[in-house]
Order: sequence, then C-alpha cells, then structure tokens
Amino acid sequence: MKSKAARDVISVFGAVILFFTWIFQSTSVARMDRALARLDEAERTYRTYQSNNAIFNAIIATVKEDSSAYEQIRRLQTYNYALGLEPLAEVTGMAAVKGYDISLEQLQKNLEEIQSKEATSRAKIVSQKAFDDTVALVFYSIGSLLTLLASASKVFLPD
Repeated sequence: MKSKAARDVISVFGAVILFFTWIFQSTSVARMDRALARLDEAERTYRTYQSNNAIFNAIIATVKEDSSAYEQIRRLQTYNYALGLEPLAEVTGMAAVKGYDISLEQLQKNLEEIQSKEATSRAKIVSQKAFDDTVALVFYSIGSLLTLLASASKVFLPD
C-alpha cells in the first residue's frame, strides 16, 4: 500500500511541476515577446523617419544656392530625425534630444547612446529568454520524467 501511495504522490508531484513550468514559461515568453515587440516597433518608427532623410537631402540638393532655405530645411530635417528617435529613446528609458535648434553633433551623440542602450537591452532580453527557456526545459523534463516513472511503475511493479 505504501508503494502505491508513493507512486501516486510522485505522479501528482510531477504533474504539479509540469503545471508550474507551463505558467512560468507562458508568462516569461509573453513578457519577453512584449519587450522585444516594443523595441521592434520603436526601431521601425525610427527607420521610417530615417528614410525621410533621403527626401530632405533631395530637397537640399535643389536649394544649395539659397543658404537661408538650406539652413531652414536642414533645421526641419534635424527636428524630424529627432522625432523618429523619440520612441526608441522612450523604450530604452532615455531622453531624446529634441527641438528645432539642436546641432547635428548633439543629435548624433544622442542617437549613438540610444542605439547602444537599445542593443544592450535587446541582448539582455534575448539572453534572459534563452535562460528562461532552459529553466523551463529542465523543469518540464523533471516533471515529465516523474510522471512517466510513476505511471510506468504502476504497470510494471506489483503493489
């Protein structure tokens, strides 16, 4: 009778491990996917604004003779670029430099800092996801093994 009870306890324990592994994996994967999706969306927004630079550069090429028009277009181009950088800055927890009177050097420095933080954040999320997946796999294996062993022992071992 004791061995039957022990097998039942082992089987239930294995099922509990499987259940909590499923909860852990589901919440972990969902959290990591949301974080990566936010980074991806901010990156896409930035790339859209970045692609607008080609239009600004084409307009600037047509007005090189008029220095006041050139300066005004360059000013708007810089402001537009900073707007595109803002979502990426928000996702990484940094402040984007914005305004009409920021220099290209300031904007470039801010861009490099934000992109560095974004790359670090992305790498951290991917690494954490891989770790969580490994933990889930180990516990899933343990839970499955316990459940299978308890079930097999019911078939192959006498009570």
